[in-house]
Amino acid sequence: MVGSPKVGGLPASVLVLFALLLPVSGVVLPAVVGLPAAAVAAQSERGTLGLGGSPGLPADAILPFRAGVSDEVLFDAMVQNLGDRRAWLRVESDGPVGVEVALADAFVPAFEPGEQRRVALVVRVGPNLPVGDHAVRFSLIPSATSGPTAGGATYAPGLGGRFVVRVGGAEARVRVVSRDLLEDAVMPGGKLALYALAPGSPPVLLERTGADALERTVVPGVFRASFERPALDPAAPPVRTAVEFLLQDGADETVILGVVGISVFTLDVDTAPDGRGGVEHADVRIALRNRLEAVRRPLTLELEVRRDGDLVEVLELSTLLELPSGVTTTSSRYRPAGGFVPGEWAFDVRLASGWIAVGPDAPASFVVASRAVEGWVDGWLRLVLPLAVLCVALVTFWWARDRAEHSARQRAAPTS
Repeated sequence: MVGSPKVGGLPASVLVLFALLLPVSGVVLPAVVGLPAAAVAAQSERGTLGLGGSPGLPADAILPFRAGVSDEVLFDAMVQNLGDRRAWLRVESDGPVGVEVALADAFVPAFEPGEQRRVALVVRVGPNLPVGDHAVRFSLIPSATSGPTAGGATYAPGLGGRFVVRVGGAEARVRVVSRDLLEDAVMPGGKLALYALAPGSPPVLLERTGADALERTVVPGVFRASFERPALDPAAPPVRTAVEFLLQDGADETVILGVVGISVFTLDVDTAPDGRGGVEHADVRIALRNRLEAVRRPLTLELEVRRDGDLVEVLELSTLLELPSGVTTTSSRYRPAGGFVPGEWAFDVRLASGWIAVGPDAPASFVVASRAVEGWVDGWLRLVLPLAVLCVALVTFWWARDRAEHSARQRAAPTS
């Protein structure tokens, strides 16, 4: 007869009895039967691990690197813990020797269940990678501990992506700076960024900095430089500007991003009728939004007027002695020298020193219909028509009288 199984020197039936008595006695099972406490703890901490979100790089994005130079590219992944327990991150990559994908920060705090946040990653390329395209895959994997293994996880899907490292032998150099067009000085407090552009591939961030200038040696190609600075009012959109440009082999160029924190918030035009179906004058109302520091010098606004797309005139609208932060309104009345003839009239606003960086989606406009001319013609007709009738009546009268006199003379003449 086979003996009953034993655990820790005691029959299993005794363990079952102890388990039934635990709620009454308050005795901890491992202490009674001698089971390892760690084994019980591991069993009780089992849970689900999983990640969701975005890997940060578009699929098959092309990352350009120079041959023979160690370099790196930073990017952000959006990660969410989809499991029901705390999770740490580790990164694995599959690609050629000399390419590494890793966490950019030495320490990344654990993710609580459901937590979502950005995680900085870095692609490092060594100097010995040959010229050409190299496919790389990487994965963000959840771990139950901050160590190298996942422990007692029962389910641990990761978050993965793929990209192409393109190594070229040519190089070019670029320097990107921002400039306040109103003050003619470096625009402080913002971030400069440089992106690489390739046909069929989304823009790839090469570098971002809060310094006054961004300088980088790159593989020749097409690039986008951008500047962004938060507005002083948190509710207002940030100040942004960007430009795309081409760098050829051996180029050494400086790209200047002109920045203006002023935008046309609203531009409205109301018309006053002239009583004859036309327009007597137009009232132009403008609201300017200054998202940065106050401008402590006079600013002259100009009004550009077009009819059916053709320029009519550019005239001074108003002069602001200063422009505080926030929204400032101004208005003016306009009437062209020859009046508002039929057509589509459009109005836009600019600074006397150049176009405001961000204006309305479209110029304010209105249409003077042809009925204004018809009304003008009708007025003349109302004046001329009675005169014409009078003239016809007079002519008819004189003609009739002449005919009557002629007939009378014929009757009075003797007959032979």
